[in-house]
This record gives sequence, structure tokens and C-alpha cells, in this order.
Amino acid sequence: MTRAFLIITLLLSIESSFACLNEYRTLLTGEVIHTEPSSGKVWNREIDRLELTTKSRKLLAAYERSDSLEYYSDYAAALTYLGKYQKAKKIYLEIEQRTPNLYTTASNLGTIYELIGKPDSAMIWIKKSIGLNPESHKGSEWIHVRILEYKLSKPLDITTSILRLNFGNSEKPGNPKKL
Repeated sequence: MTRAFLIITLLLSIESSFACLNEYRTLLTGEVIHTEPSSGKVWNREIDRLELTTKSRKLLAAYERSDSLEYYSDYAAALTYLGKYQKAKKIYLEIEQRTPNLYTTASNLGTIYELIGKPDSAMIWIKKSIGLNPESHKGSEWIHVRILEYKLSKPLDITTSILRLNFGNSEKPGNPKKL
């Protein structure tokens, strides 16, 4: 019973999970750093579209003033949150052409391709992002790969672990690999 509950919960969370996008931040010292949503907080409210639209306009204006790819990337992230996937994808592909092999670009392209229903393209970009930064999201991006593999294979047997992990047979799932 517990195992079935875990599988159903995981499958439901795949379809309803919020996009995990990476952004840049500028410290008070002026240093630009890469950030990822690793606070552990769950986004449990509706997106304030007006606030996000205002933020996206400010990011675009900052990019146009500075030609900073970090602002342009964060602008594309805001567009993604607003559901403007094609426009955001175009920007990330432009960034990739101008400055190839940025972790944030690859990771966010993978997320966008997944959101638009192209798990094959998402897999390419997520694997590239892992190659660029294997420790991203505290080394857990392999989970994203396994979910994409599942989406691509569409197995008939959903009683097996998508993550290919054995949690044991006890009522309380175990963590034998200490993940």
C-alpha cells in the first residue's frame, strides 16, 4: 500500500511540479553569481503575473542598458514563469549561440523543452547541464534524467521505481543508498 502511494505521488508530482529555473544574482559587492532554487521552500501560491511582468520589463531594460547576458537570461526565466515558453526558448538559444556552454542556459533550455512537451530535447539539454555542473541542485539532477527517461519510454509497468531505486519491502520506505 505504501509503495503504491509513493508511486502515485511521484507520478502526480511530475505533471504538476513547478518549473525549476536557474537565475543570476548580483551581490552587494557587484559580483554576479549563479543561483538555483535550493532554499527548500515550496512555491505554494499563484504567480503574481503583474509583479512578474513588471520584473521582466525591468530585466529587459537592464539588459538593453548593459548588454549583460545575466539580465537577458533572467528575463527569459521570467518569461518562462509567465508561460511564454517559445520566446524564452528563443532567447536561451541566442545566449547559447553568443556564449556557448553556460550551465544556466543548458539547464533552463532543458526545463523549457520539457514544459513544451519535448522530452527528447529536454534530455539533451539536461544531460549537457549536468556535464557542465555535475553538482547542480546538490547533485540531484540525475533524478530529472530518470524522470525524462520514464517520459520517453512510457513503460507499461508503473509499479517499478522511475528512479530505479529499491526502497525495500517494509511499511516505511528505506534509503539504502543514503540519498
